[in-house]
Amino acid sequence: MPAVAEQSAASLPPNFVAPPTTSGKAVASLLFGFLFFFPLTALAAVVLGHLATADIRKSAGKLKGRGIAVGGLILGYLGIALVPVFLLALTVFGPRLLNSGAKANEAAAAGALREITVAANSYASTYKNGFPRTLQALAGVGTQDCDHAGLIDGELAAGTHEGYVFKYQFRSMGDSAGRRAALGCSEAGVSGFTLTAEPLVRGTDGQRSFYTDESGVIRYDDHGPATNSSPPLE
Repeated sequence: MPAVAEQSAASLPPNFVAPPTTSGKAVASLLFGFLFFFPLTALAAVVLGHLATADIRKSAGKLKGRGIAVGGLILGYLGIALVPVFLLALTVFGPRLLNSGAKANEAAAAGALREITVAANSYASTYKNGFPRTLQALAGVGTQDCDHAGLIDGELAAGTHEGYVFKYQFRSMGDSAGRRAALGCSEAGVSGFTLTAEPLVRGTDGQRSFYTDESGVIRYDDHGPATNSSPPLE
């Protein structure tokens, strides 16, 4: 083996110079530069780009890739320059986006109150058992009956929807057990109910609270729980 190595070395021209290799740091700088929209990768592109150009300059021709490193530097500095622009946009438009999301949740909550109220009145008209005692009685799939009317979906029946929590309460008991048994209902209906909707996180999921009852009039409050004395929703 030593003889072979000596023969290979001896076969090379005396002035042989190995071709330059591409700097790995330059390649990494360019790759990170392509992800300049992330501040940390933009910073990495700049650091690696400077290290690569320094290594290439000191290598006496053994390293190449200066153009690649410069490309990474340009993209990296572009990403760093965009950070203040991004922060400014977040400051200006961020609250507006959050507010638009909260407004959308409020509209969805008011719509859900209307849907539940219509379902409760339809339940009372269909089964002649008054209003249901729970939201679950308005839900259900497949066979529809007094206990599973199939008038609202499972999410509403669980009391949550689009960043809001709903609370359904009955106000008084309905007719006798004999009557409800004749109608196929396992529970007596009620003569009235209240329904409220509260944001999960006020100011983020929504600002306003809502209230309604069997009348169908939706009321709201901007700062706390809505009641039957709160102003009606226009």
